[in-house]
Amino acid sequence: MILEAENKKELMLAAALTSRRDSEDPIDNAVLKSLEGFEEISTQELDAYQILDFKPFDPTSKRAEAEVQRDEERFRVAKGAPQVIMEMVATDENQRQQIEDNVDELGEQGFRALGVAMKNNDNWRFPPARSTSERRGTGCTGCSELRHRHSHGNRRS
Repeated sequence: MILEAENKKELMLAAALTSRRDSEDPIDNAVLKSLEGFEEISTQELDAYQILDFKPFDPTSKRAEAEVQRDEERFRVAKGAPQVIMEMVATDENQRQQIEDNVDELGEQGFRALGVAMKNNDNWRFPPARSTSERRGTGCTGCSELRHRHSHGNRRS
């Protein structure tokens, strides 16, 4: 059993909001490129969100973070190393093991896993999730597998 995002749109939107369109960062570029075939999020929809504060990926914290506003809604999003995102969300041992197993499986296939979290109030959370016995898309709760094989030169952990 692995956890996967029930609402892929919210997962992909959170990852995109922590990515700079003008960046040369390979992770940002992979996230934004993955939106090209994802019809549920348009460029106009992304433009409706105002980035109030952006912290690019930092190799020490191993995450990028943004404070975002759309209309009256204000929230934070983060993307980064799955183990860092799991700490932010405070996963239980069962979730942690399932996510770690899934990240390892993706790594064995040559994929990178990316943790994603959102914060609407005082607590970080994964995008809405459900348990399943089959992997159908994103990989694990709050983790989006980048659909390209990573090269050793661009690898970040």
